[in-house]
Amino acid sequence: MIKIVKSLTLLCLIVNQLSAIDLKISASNKTLNAPSRYAEKITVIKLSDTMQMVSTKTDVALPFMINNLPAMENAPYMVQITHNGVNYNKVIPPNTPGNLIDINIDVYDTTNTFSQDINLEKFIEIYYYKDVLATDITHHFTNTGRYTFTERGSRNGILMYIPKEGKNLEALATIETMHGQSDIKTLKLNPQPLPDRPEYYVLEQPVKPGEKYYQARLNYRYDGKPLEITFENIYPMTTKPMIILHSKNMTVTWKENPAWDTKAVFNDNIGAEIITLPNKPGKFTLIFTGGIPEQGEGSNMQKGNQSIGASSPISMYTKIGGLAAFIISLLAFFYYIKGRPVWLQMIQAKNKSRIAFELQHLKSLNLTPEVMQKKEKILNEKMEAMDKLIKL
Repeated sequence: MIKIVKSLTLLCLIVNQLSAIDLKISASNKTLNAPSRYAEKITVIKLSDTMQMVSTKTDVALPFMINNLPAMENAPYMVQITHNGVNYNKVIPPNTPGNLIDINIDVYDTTNTFSQDINLEKFIEIYYYKDVLATDITHHFTNTGRYTFTERGSRNGILMYIPKEGKNLEALATIETMHGQSDIKTLKLNPQPLPDRPEYYVLEQPVKPGEKYYQARLNYRYDGKPLEITFENIYPMTTKPMIILHSKNMTVTWKENPAWDTKAVFNDNIGAEIITLPNKPGKFTLIFTGGIPEQGEGSNMQKGNQSIGASSPISMYTKIGGLAAFIISLLAFFYYIKGRPVWLQMIQAKNKSRIAFELQHLKSLNLTPEVMQKKEKILNEKMEAMDKLIKL
């Protein structure tokens, strides 16, 4: 009997040893076009229901071996390398063959200077719910260079100016993608206030080479009477900032330059009224008056523990354009698009991400059942149309 127990124990040890995973981790410095010989930290995380840290090593010479990790069993591992204070990740699919897996991660040197390799587009969407004016501020960065941009010191991300009157601040950021070959994923951010700079926040996601969107939503108490909101263009932009009014019959004036023509113009492609402002750095104050609110029983501003999420960020055209215009444009340029499948994949992934997020976000709005059902029906129809479009 004792021999049987020993044999079973030895067999279990052999099976566990055979199913264990060894990782050989290296990095390529794309700024220098050379292998990276050092990592500030290497972390292996198991992506199950929660992110479970499996292994962490600091001050590591590369390449580096991590031995005898438990089998993934349908939950993938994510390997993270910290370089110049910025984390770079790669996910290992559960079905990756072999017990020894080579992992090479691209890393970039970090710069605190906003270079000419970075293009920035910015637009601000305005929504009017009962007693609340909601603003969605979107930054779209395209970094064509070989450096990761991040703010100085411990400010590992980008800055955003948020007036103290804004409530329920939340933010999202997309995971960087150089070519958009996979579904666009978003991460929820917790904007961090700067103790030394009141009303400034850090969105803690650096601008790595590739494409990235940030979006922050905040709410202001509003009943149609004149409301002043100050915005700031912190970083140089490649296009003029655009104000998009989703509420009808709302007027906007520019406080510092009241002579500027801020009459909203309806844009058929966007499906909303827009106002274009000059491309200039610094703060500017807009005064909002009037408008027709969405039908509902109030907003989350009246409920301290609830929050309004930000829409999943996508490209300017598909984010704010009507689905019909989107489909017509795709059909009209079918052969052109067929020659750019990566571009098409990115657009479709972002649009599906937006619709899915809006369906989830709808539950947090305190709308009447009739309005809720109507909005759910419209979003589900858009999702079905998008699924059919992807199969074309």
